[in-house]
Amino acid sequence: MLKKRNLIFICLLILGVLLISGCWPIENTYTVTYHGNGNTSGVAPTDANLYEQGATVAVLNQGSLVKSGYVFVGWNTAADGSGTSQAAGSTFNMGTANVTLYAQWTPLGTLTYTVTYHGNGNTSGVAPTDANLYEQGAFVTVLGKGSLVKSGYVFIGWNTAAGGGGTAYDPTDTFLMPAANVTLYAQWTAINYTITFNKNDDAAGGTMTDQTIASGSSANLTARAFTKEGWTFAGWATSSDGGVEYADQASYTMGTANVILYAKWTPPTTYSLCDIGPAGGLIFYVKEGGYSDGWMYLEAAPLSTEWTNKKWGSYETLIGGTGTDIGTGQSNTTTIVTWLDNNTDDTYGDVTNKTDRAAYLCDALTYGSYSDWFLPSKGELNLMYTNLKDTGVGGFADKYYWSSFEHTANCCAWGQNFGDGTLLIGNKYYRSLRVRAVRAF
Repeated sequence: MLKKRNLIFICLLILGVLLISGCWPIENTYTVTYHGNGNTSGVAPTDANLYEQGATVAVLNQGSLVKSGYVFVGWNTAADGSGTSQAAGSTFNMGTANVTLYAQWTPLGTLTYTVTYHGNGNTSGVAPTDANLYEQGAFVTVLGKGSLVKSGYVFIGWNTAAGGGGTAYDPTDTFLMPAANVTLYAQWTAINYTITFNKNDDAAGGTMTDQTIASGSSANLTARAFTKEGWTFAGWATSSDGGVEYADQASYTMGTANVILYAKWTPPTTYSLCDIGPAGGLIFYVKEGGYSDGWMYLEAAPLSTEWTNKKWGSYETLIGGTGTDIGTGQSNTTTIVTWLDNNTDDTYGDVTNKTDRAAYLCDALTYGSYSDWFLPSKGELNLMYTNLKDTGVGGFADKYYWSSFEHTANCCAWGQNFGDGTLLIGNKYYRSLRVRAVRAF
């Protein structure tokens, strides 16, 4: 009984000493050794690590090993290659024994490589096939595109990188085979196609230059140069009577064929005498034959814009004079306003109050969001009397109204009585009449 107690005591004592000293039996560790296996020069790589069972081992490359007339092809756990093969850069888990990896060698001239052709985005057809096996250093002749097609693109050759950043080759070029398989990627460039712009009406004017752009690129359709009097441009279409339509500020993505884009036109609104015009006034003239010279209708401003007791303008001679005909009111007004802007006085007094003169008031008017008003010519004023006052619309008074026609250089201008249609030759500087603006569109 005493001996058994002594034995237990001795075991506990030994255990305590081991714990205090930090000594404890550790797991077994193993090594990986690399062997040149017949190399003629260089040395095998060295792995100084100690691996426990199950640890991951990264296989080293061949280091400086060389075997004359041979190519290094990896490692094997058996010198004759009958064991487990390990490629440089691969990994394996350590077992319960040291491992020796033997270099594996293949005589030069026995390794072969392939050349593969890739369509790289082709939409139809197949890439050519090269069934040859090439040894390192062998000459390779590059093939053509085969039946490859990429819609909207043209084949321009091959490249070792899909994006074209590698080595480029044309069909029939040659290169020396490296010690690796080669893939050649088809290279494509977009075909340029033409957009022709058609004004879609012989009555339209202007010209536009064709746009030539690559398939898949976008053309800006906002640079319109066509015009058609009285009509509003409404965008583009792929046929003269419709088709696919595009807004004025749209962009057009080029397809894989030339295209004609036709201008779309919105017809003008049709007005009759005494209709409310676009500016909110009254239509008092409709030109026979439709639009010409940029206009077809004359519109009188509403009563709320009418001025009373206004002088015609200057007493001095106006450069270029003024006209009486229908359609001359705008140019008459421009002539008068230009004279007033360029002169500070005349024979009978200053014109610093020019903005209160008949033509100036009409020229400066903005109404109904329109600012293209003018003082009517003699002929236009008579139309306004005949077609509006005589029909009882427009709110005209039985008073005299100014026209923009000058009668004589140093005296008078023409007006008209809207009570009975009587014409007046009134003093330009002293006589004050009513003023009603008009516009043409």
